[in-house]
Amino acid sequence: MAFFGDNACRAWVKGDMGGNIQNSFGVSSIADEGTGKMQVNMSTNNGNNNYCAVTGYHQNGNTNPSRVTYIDDGEYFNDNFHIRVNSATGGINDPSGMFAIVMDTD
Repeated sequence: MAFFGDNACRAWVKGDMGGNIQNSFGVSSIADEGTGKMQVNMSTNNGNNNYCAVTGYHQNGNTNPSRVTYIDDGEYFNDNFHIRVNSATGGINDPSGMFAIVMDTD
């Protein structure tokens, strides 16, 4: 049973850094923007840019488990946001896959 309305999950996605979606809700597409960079496009615009997006990644094995995902502050819009992945050494890196969830009250 899906839950729609205030304080509901607006969108979620599981995909890989090549721009392929394995499963999603409320996400129209994801785009590979180069190593360690991904754009998530939502099916329906949020009312504003004051939504919460949480990201994570998955990786095969124990290779460099000290990565950090974050939302690029300069690319956070009502219809899309951009995920960045930093490696343990501060460079950019592609994990095997990524996850994102969007919560919004609008």
